[in-house]
Amino acid sequence: MPNLYLFDSDGVIFDSLPVITEVFNILSGKYHLGRRFSEEEFALLFTQNIHYRFKEFGLEGRKAESFLKDKSEMYLDRINEFRIFPGMKDVMGKLSGKGVVVIISSNNQALLEELAKKHGLSFVKEILGSEVERSKVKKILMMKEKYAHEKAYYIGDTTGDIAEARKGGVVPVAVTWGFHNRALLEGANPDFIFDRPEELLNL
Repeated sequence: MPNLYLFDSDGVIFDSLPVITEVFNILSGKYHLGRRFSEEEFALLFTQNIHYRFKEFGLEGRKAESFLKDKSEMYLDRINEFRIFPGMKDVMGKLSGKGVVVIISSNNQALLEELAKKHGLSFVKEILGSEVERSKVKKILMMKEKYAHEKAYYIGDTTGDIAEARKGGVVPVAVTWGFHNRALLEGANPDFIFDRPEELLNL
């Protein structure tokens, strides 16, 4: 029976912290959020799902929807700044040979689909962005139910990802080339922690 490989996008597949931080800071001014972040500070917001964090800045209801729409449009305008980490395409392609590869992300669906097309990730079986469901846990459960599998892994780069993987009943796998460093990730006690993309082939 094949394995199920569920990948986060930002900080795992795509090197996107600089652009998403800059976009947030631009929109912070427009929406009067009263806060600007360095990349390091912004990365620390991802100890839980970023959509829940937005509420701390007063982003709820129509204001939140307007903010997310602007954010999505800005991301698409700056799609070339979402660079794939070296080696990730090859690794994901090889994993698709022994299982089902899915992207589960808090980022928006249109951007994820365009990025997959742009970088030739045709082996990705499904992409589930924020429009499908805000909760990563619910998306993990959806994929577990849909695809028969021997083992299911969620590969993320933040302590929030590790917590959501556990809640979804899959094996939490942490990578250190994304938003959170090794020390922070080790504190969340993932089952695996990898420093290089090719190490994922051990799963």
